[in-house]
Amino acid sequence: GGEGGERSPLAIKQAAGPRLESLPLEAAAAAEAVQPSPGPARLLTGVRSVHVQLERPLLGGAVVALSAIENAYVLLSARGVGPHHPDVAALRVAIEHLTALEGDFWVRLRGAGLTYGASLYNLPESERLQLTLYRCGDALAAYSASKEIIAEYASGAATLSQVDLEGAKSSLTYNLISSTSNKPAAVSAQWAAGYTGVQADYTGWLLSKVEEVTAADALRALSAHLTPLFEASAVLVVSSPAGKAKELADSLGEVHGNSEPLPVLAEDELSSKLCGGDAADISPPPA
Repeated sequence: GGEGGERSPLAIKQAAGPRLESLPLEAAAAAEAVQPSPGPARLLTGVRSVHVQLERPLLGGAVVALSAIENAYVLLSARGVGPHHPDVAALRVAIEHLTALEGDFWVRLRGAGLTYGASLYNLPESERLQLTLYRCGDALAAYSASKEIIAEYASGAATLSQVDLEGAKSSLTYNLISSTSNKPAAVSAQWAAGYTGVQADYTGWLLSKVEEVTAADALRALSAHLTPLFEASAVLVVSSPAGKAKELADSLGEVHGNSEPLPVLAEDELSSKLCGGDAADISPPPA
């Protein structure tokens, strides 16, 4: 201690909390258990690649019959583009145009009462495109309307005006910038870049590519990458009210290009089929 009976800051700090030698043996063992292993880090094994799943899917499609829902949910997956693909910016612009407020998906899907909402994403890390139609009052009509929208642009029946193009580019630019609009978000993006295989200034690079996109580029990317969502090679999964599952399996299997109905998964079969069983055992519904 110091003069006059005062204790030094060091002494106070040392006195705070239990002494290490007084910790129970169990606590000391737990502390040792959380120490990092001196050996090299190892990746998980046995994980099925998204690329393999899209090329040779274990389950090309299914209708899941659930008793607890009143509306259907539709999920379509197909191969997308990576973060440095030549079409990544043009595809992002095309998607931004389709999904914009008062855009084609909003007006012809939600506005028509076919579905409560729709989302369309290119996931560059896994190179996967995903279209989700959720809370569908009429899943078949929502699927058909979505397919019709994409087909109209791909065939040239629908066009992308310069005003629409600039609006989509402006909206996309705002979204990209706002994703790193503060210090925590910017630091998080820099940290994540090391794991997603992109350079630290990827957002800036993508912004420059978005600025260069023309209407022809966006339409070409739409035709090349979004059209396959509605081909038989895409994975189509639907969750449906149990009473409508058989009907949706027949109708969606036909419009999706399959020669037979989609298989139906009953609610009591989900665990065995998707966790402990083989997807190849799933059978189409009886005629």
